[in-house]
Order: sequence, then structure tokens, then C-alpha cells
Amino acid sequence: MAPDHYQCLVDYYRKLYNEKMQHQYATDTRPGDILVSRRVEKFSWIKLHGQTYCSLEAASVCGSHIQALFVASTTHTNAPSLFAGQVMYYFQHNLKTKGVYTFAMVRYYKKPTNQPLIKEGVELWYNEFDPLDYFSILPIARVYAPFASAKYRRADQLVAIPLEPKLHLN
Repeated sequence: MAPDHYQCLVDYYRKLYNEKMQHQYATDTRPGDILVSRRVEKFSWIKLHGQTYCSLEAASVCGSHIQALFVASTTHTNAPSLFAGQVMYYFQHNLKTKGVYTFAMVRYYKKPTNQPLIKEGVELWYNEFDPLDYFSILPIARVYAPFASAKYRRADQLVAIPLEPKLHLN
């Protein structure tokens, strides 16, 4: 795992558990600290509810664009929000004492404030990405649906066309 991706993972666990998470090779550990291993099992695609999602590491990057579901926690609302992103890869990580987690490493598109196509059910996004941070570590349960992308009038913008999630219940 790349060092900047590993830092995102450590930060994610720190936010999730509100505990002392330390880098695997930290020298200033204290009793009770949890060491976050750098070892992950990466894979290029995943199947969720019958739908195949790819990543940038797959043979084809088609299907690497996803909508990620987040719940905004404010004093007034817990409204869900969808963010457009591209999956770099999927991975599993074993956090000792907590269990095995499956994540997507996602880079999110920057969102403009003006959304002229929202009434048509599509959103505009800048064709550039936000910096990686702990939000880039996405539990696969938050992968909502794929989206198709197309260039918009300006070269620096794209249109995210949501695709209905496929649900195959056996």
C-alpha cells in the first residue's frame, strides 16, 4: 500500500474508533495503542449484490465510477448525500482485535456549486479530484451505484449520469 494511502487508512481508523491507532512501525507507542498493519489484500474488482464494480487496476476501467453514500450528520438533518468518485482499487485489511474490513480506495471528483442539470437527474462534477484523505477509504457497504460519465460543454467538467443499482437477491 502506498504511503499516502496507508496514512488515509490510519486516519480512517482513528476517526472510526476514536482510539489510539499507530503506524505499524511507530516508535512512540503506549500500552493500549493499536498498531495498524500495512499489509492489505488488493483486488481489481468486486461483485456486490450481483453487480460487478471494477477499479483503475482492472483490465477495463469501465465500471470504476461509483456513487458513494454518506450521511451528513448535522444538528438539523441526517440527509444522505451521494458523491461521485473513481475506485482506484479494492482491498481487505485485518485490524487486530477489530476484524477484517473490505474497502474501496476512492478518489472523489470536485463538485461545483452550480448544478444546472440537477432537474434532469444528473450532476456536474469537475474533471479533477479532491486530495486523498480518510474519506477516500470507503467501506464497500457505502458503494451505492455505478454512474456513467460524459464530458460536458467545458473540458474541465463531466456529467455524472446515475445508473440504477442492480439488486440480485438469491
